[in-house]
Amino acid sequence: METSDQILQSDILGMFEARHSRSIKNRDGFLKAGVEALNAAPIDGIKSSDLAKISSNSIGNFYTRLQGKIVFLFGFHFFRILIKYLFYNANNLQNMFQKSMAEEEEGK
Repeated sequence: METSDQILQSDILGMFEARHSRSIKNRDGFLKAGVEALNAAPIDGIKSSDLAKISSNSIGNFYTRLQGKIVFLFGFHFFRILIKYLFYNANNLQNMFQKSMAEEEEGK
């Protein structure tokens, strides 16, 4: 049976698998750094060295853990767009449902 950590790392675009506790700590640091960096700047304004510095890792660790800055950040960017799209549609569906229920109550 897969653990949540095994499932997580198999689904992270642009990251190599982390097996040891130090590798997992470094991976998690890069994930947090990616979120922080994308909240502060566009993809083309983020350097690999910025991600290494934010995560308290070396640039060598960056390239050991990640397939490259663009692939890694694109994965985050795509995920963020997907979440916004799903959240927007979920809100619209909820509003449509509530409106439908209110109209049904008025008709009774």
